Amino acid sequence: MKFQVRYRLREYLHIVRARALENPDFLACSALQRKLLLPVITAACAALFFRKSWLVGECHFEIDTSGVTRRSKGGRLVHLPWVEVSGVREFPVGYLIEKGESGMPVPFRVLSPTQRSVLAELLRSHVAQPNNLTNQTPLRGAP
Repeated sequence: MKFQVRYRLREYLHIVRARALENPDFLACSALQRKLLLPVITAACAALFFRKSWLVGECHFEIDTSGVTRRSKGGRLVHLPWVEVSGVREFPVGYLIEKGESGMPVPFRVLSPTQRSVLAELLRSHVAQPNNLTNQTPLRGAP
């Protein structure tokens, strides 16, 4: 499967906020601290997003049984084999394919219904198998 994406700030911030709300350290803060910290985290991430978005530009993805390959504006090629994927998170705006502390967002808006089904099946078959990964976050709806 092949597709292109230019990330949007709204999608990026949605994922950042959701990830912050899953972080045990963040959740250990008092409600007041969380209320004060979330806008700061969001603003800092927004600033980083604009810089990163400009540097990375449009990304061209190829996802198949070998893993995820992304080529960015500068010709930088990143190949992430499935065995190196530490988890996949599903959000209302798309998937976040994780490797350690970083990740590659895949917005649903750039996928056709067929591509979305194929990607969901690839993720279920390659990421949600305990023999392939440790410390993974299973895809929502995976067995």
